[in-house]
Amino acid sequence: MATKTIATQNEVITSLKDGAYKQARAGDTVKSVARYCLSNVVGFPEDIPKEALEQLNEGYRLRFSENNPPKQYAVIDDKYLLVNDSNNLKEASNKKLIGVDFAFSFNQQVFGKLKETEPYMYPIVKQIRKEVQTYCSNRINDLKREARRIQNEGKENARTAVKDFTEVVDAVFNDGKTGLIARCGSAKKRDDVTADLDKLKQSIKAFNLVWLK
Repeated sequence: MATKTIATQNEVITSLKDGAYKQARAGDTVKSVARYCLSNVVGFPEDIPKEALEQLNEGYRLRFSENNPPKQYAVIDDKYLLVNDSNNLKEASNKKLIGVDFAFSFNQQVFGKLKETEPYMYPIVKQIRKEVQTYCSNRINDLKREARRIQNEGKENARTAVKDFTEVVDAVFNDGKTGLIARCGSAKKRDDVTADLDKLKQSIKAFNLVWLK
């Protein structure tokens, strides 16, 4: 099968095996961070203190910025025009680099005022902030899901162990082919005088009164 090397967001995937390895490694990283948060953040994942949430978001913004580097804009007549290879704006005297760090250098109050003071820059900054906030929210949810999965591992294992043995007990009595009731019925058809189906059912009922209590 012909393969094609794919490069996305600083990751180069050279084969299915390579991609699977990197996917698994990423999953291990999420699990490690979730365990760290469970050990170090009181209330996580149901409740995340403001300081902890800010630190997480700082890390997410750093990664988003790596995947989405700042872009340069030429400022002409107060308008912000993106500088790229298809235009001649690289020689503009007034240019501004706008990225994640710049977009989040404004607190909420100052950012709101940009709509009036910098009407052409405002939508650029607004779009960056919106994309970053969505990205951070998704990563937080990923982390919470993994933390809940870790928390439930022990509970699920305990429930499964009880359930499995209960199923074994039930199968001993009620399995349609090998259970005692089925075997007793078959024995009775062979005129086995020791095969007392009613007595067996009463015995199973007495057993379940204790076992299922």
